[in-house]
Amino acid sequence: MQIEPIGGSFAREVKGVPLWQSVTEAERAAMLAAYRDSGVLVFRRQALSEDELVTFGQMVGAPSIYAETAWLSTKPEVIILSNLLSSDGSMLGGLSNNRLDWHTDQSYYAEPVTGCFLYGVELPAEGGETSWASLYSAYETLPAELRRAVDGAVGTFSFAARVGGKNRKTNDNHDTDGRIRETPDVKHPLVNVNPSTGRKALFIDPKTVTGVDGLPEDEADDLLDRLLAHTVRPENVYDHDWQPGDLVLWDNAGCPAQARELSQREQSAGQTHDPQARPGGTHYPASGATRKTRMLMDRYDLALSTSSDAARDAYVEGCDLLLTAYPGTVPALDRAIAADPAFALAHAAKARALQMGGDIPNAKESLAKAKSLSSGLTEREVGHIEILDLLLSGQAGAALTQIRSHLQAWPRDALLLSTTASQLGLIGLSGRPGREQALADLLDSLATHYGDDWWFNAHYAMALSETSQQATARPLIERSIAENPRNAYAAHALGHLYYEMNEHDAAAAFMKSWLSEYPREGGLRGHLHWHLALSNLQVGNTAEALNLFTEAFVPEKSQGRALVMLADAASLLWRSELAGQPRDPARWHAVHAFAHEMFPQAGGPMADWHIALADAVTGDDAALEARTQQIDAMVQAGNFPCGPAVPSLLRGIAA
Repeated sequence: MQIEPIGGSFAREVKGVPLWQSVTEAERAAMLAAYRDSGVLVFRRQALSEDELVTFGQMVGAPSIYAETAWLSTKPEVIILSNLLSSDGSMLGGLSNNRLDWHTDQSYYAEPVTGCFLYGVELPAEGGETSWASLYSAYETLPAELRRAVDGAVGTFSFAARVGGKNRKTNDNHDTDGRIRETPDVKHPLVNVNPSTGRKALFIDPKTVTGVDGLPEDEADDLLDRLLAHTVRPENVYDHDWQPGDLVLWDNAGCPAQARELSQREQSAGQTHDPQARPGGTHYPASGATRKTRMLMDRYDLALSTSSDAARDAYVEGCDLLLTAYPGTVPALDRAIAADPAFALAHAAKARALQMGGDIPNAKESLAKAKSLSSGLTEREVGHIEILDLLLSGQAGAALTQIRSHLQAWPRDALLLSTTASQLGLIGLSGRPGREQALADLLDSLATHYGDDWWFNAHYAMALSETSQQATARPLIERSIAENPRNAYAAHALGHLYYEMNEHDAAAAFMKSWLSEYPREGGLRGHLHWHLALSNLQVGNTAEALNLFTEAFVPEKSQGRALVMLADAASLLWRSELAGQPRDPARWHAVHAFAHEMFPQAGGPMADWHIALADAVTGDDAALEARTQQIDAMVQAGNFPCGPAVPSLLRGIAA
């Protein structure tokens, strides 16, 4: 197999792959990579049945059944574009001789198809050429003032405008009036982000966009005209001159098409032609058949290898619960798996949820299942599972390295980003100097890919707040929690902001109110009570703060990861003593016992210094010295991320 550029265009031709035969996994991966990179793939000299067309389409994504039933062929996944007539004089398929100006298929739907292909069977002697424009190249070469105008702009896309009024076509076998009634206007950003590559593209459809939010009609029309003129410049366009057996696959969101009309001569000749017959008995689909693909997406427009809507919906629900630290993640993912047992990413997300809940044996079992189902997944999904495998096997450093690389290609892979996005993630708990700024820099580099997303804004704002950018952080946090109040990470970020701004009364009032509706099983319940306790300490309510310890911070009761339990319990007891409360030996011994049970060996900077505090208070000098020596040895071997700072701190605590 060879994949080569066509002339000087962005399109690529795939050679040496007869699509009527089985395609190897390596060939499929190479073709899909070229498809993501270029946007248009051309396969020449194919001889495909309708079943083989369907098989090819399934290699790219799940099929979308076209709404215009009069255009369907014998397979519901295949439609006919033709100027031929059936033996009874009725139209065969749709469009007839009509010219199609620049357009993006199904842009008038809330979820347009992501990919399309055309297959040429019976072709006219003249006319019928098709052109594609690269909206990626168009966006990347926009003048600065046009880019500023279009970034963040939202357009209204109207099916009625596409096919009605002056755009109405005659004799195209289209139930125009019925479709208009069934297809309301929708909104789309005028700039898309490809979820597979992170590359930005314009999203314009000249006959379908009827306005731009916030712009008067004349200004919107002028902007759209200028964008179209820039898009269809010759350097952004690939012109395809059809030959029998050509198949062209294109990225529907990134490469709009234009088709030239057919002459009347071809239509007349077609009236006596049987489009199904071919010497040797092989049958083609009717002239100009097209197969459109619809890949199910997650909430961040990332393709999912499942054809089950129920599985996708349950997966999205489970991921959102995981991303907000609300209970119910595992049951939701179990519903996704029940709907599609081969849904690998549902098994992987379940593994992550179980890991965060401390159920490591079952987490490993779920991840093993995900790995066993990885054949045929997209490159993103395979990388996603590999990174979760590294995390579950304790290779945090390697996981972080791969996550950075993965996010360059798929910046909106939110579940993977969540392993790093918070102060309790891979960067925040690394112990490395400058980790707060490193996290802020990472999220800043991804901000344009998320727009005003409530989940991302909570973490981005928290990182900004931790790097003394509270004024910038506040509106992000407030918008995040207003859009989705059921987000424990947003509540956490707002609690931090109040603390940093010395707004302790506001912090206590907000956190007490918010926690009243947060389920007791919530993963951040204990830590958020710690924030409430800190606010009470700051305003002198020491007794109330210690009551909160009793309610939320006894390790065997607290919900959340062991490290957070340990840090919250030890730090609150120490802070209460600094506030003038007498020492409580029983509580300190409980923390000490929990710490040594959960972290018998040194190696985690945050855990180590909180354990040292418990050792010092309870008089366990031998344990404190042994842990210090373990860390000294790791520092000497270069295996401790923050160097000699922690053993120095431990010796200070011991003194």
